[in-house]
Amino acid sequence: MLARRRVSENSLYCQSNQIARASFNGDTTLHSHRLLAVSLAKVDRSAEGTQAVYISREELRLLFPAYAKTNSLGEILDLETNRLMTLMLTSRPADEALLSGNGKKRRRQSFDKINMISRCTYDDGVLRVEFHPDSLPHITGLKRDFMQTRLRYIAQLDSEYQFNLYRFLCSHNQDRKVTVDLAHLRELLQVPKDAYQVFSGFDRRVLIPSVQAINSFTDLRVTYDKEFSGKSISAITFRMTRNTNVKLLPARERALADMMIRYGMNQNA
Repeated sequence: MLARRRVSENSLYCQSNQIARASFNGDTTLHSHRLLAVSLAKVDRSAEGTQAVYISREELRLLFPAYAKTNSLGEILDLETNRLMTLMLTSRPADEALLSGNGKKRRRQSFDKINMISRCTYDDGVLRVEFHPDSLPHITGLKRDFMQTRLRYIAQLDSEYQFNLYRFLCSHNQDRKVTVDLAHLRELLQVPKDAYQVFSGFDRRVLIPSVQAINSFTDLRVTYDKEFSGKSISAITFRMTRNTNVKLLPARERALADMMIRYGMNQNA
């Protein structure tokens, strides 16, 4: 199925919870996530067989204010499709305590690696994205265990940390609460292994700005608590409610709000 339909800021994009809770491999960026989200929004979820979608430069400029004035969108697409072509999602189901042969408990380790994109073609301002067959069960025919949100919410997010945390929390939105191991959370958000190794830095530079952005610009209202193992922080518990006061900001106001979040200023002060 070749999807040439246009999308708007109110278009829904959907994916299985397994995908939403997975971590991306490799060198992805916010641009990669935006392209994948728009591609998912264009998928005909009732169709069977090959899924290929078409995305124009004009659509991207309308959906994402950051692209509205850039003259290098073609170069961005060239670079980001390289990343899409190597995009693999790794999901790690919750470990379960099992009994080993000698009667001692051990942790079962498991993972599932899924290729997302099989081909990208660009011609005269239009990008064609074809999904890999491995990914189709996670984007079409979804009847349960999936998340969905509108493009207008992810369009307001301007960092990879914000985007990854938002899609993960959306997949747990019905539960209204999720506890995630700190090491796994770093993997989900794609925080470099050598960055923010002290929790105070991770909290200040990653968690706080991401939660502030999600609360300001999306349909979720998020709080979180630190979980301790002895004196060390071992996990984070997120709690989500529906945000009914979300507003879409003009580009100039959005830039000001971004600056306030980046420097830790309270917009409601």
